[in-house]
Amino acid sequence: MTGDGRDTWHRVAAADELVGDGPIQVLVAGERWVVGRLDGDLAAARDLCPHRLAPLSAGCVVDNTFQCPYHGYRFDGTGRCVEIPALGADSPIPPKARIRMAAEVEERDGGIWVSVD
Repeated sequence: MTGDGRDTWHRVAAADELVGDGPIQVLVAGERWVVGRLDGDLAAARDLCPHRLAPLSAGCVVDNTFQCPYHGYRFDGTGRCVEIPALGADSPIPPKARIRMAAEVEERDGGIWVSVD
């Protein structure tokens, strides 16, 4: 354990706070995270788009991805950017276009629980 609480489980929300696929913003060890359902499974990521630092929780879940509200970047359940609307369909996505995903997230005992590291 690092002492900062990041490698433990945190109850971040009541399960009924996540309506549909979400997303919602939660706090884990003092950091903002986004929680939503991707492909029907809970997913949690740092609540920050790497492009313009917009909160992903202000966006939406589209085709099982977190979509940034600012420029529409879309991130899959691994944190990989799978679409940048301003780029053409054949343009490569920069490798730095990634978000940090939580190690684990699950629903139990009426709550949503996140383990960051």
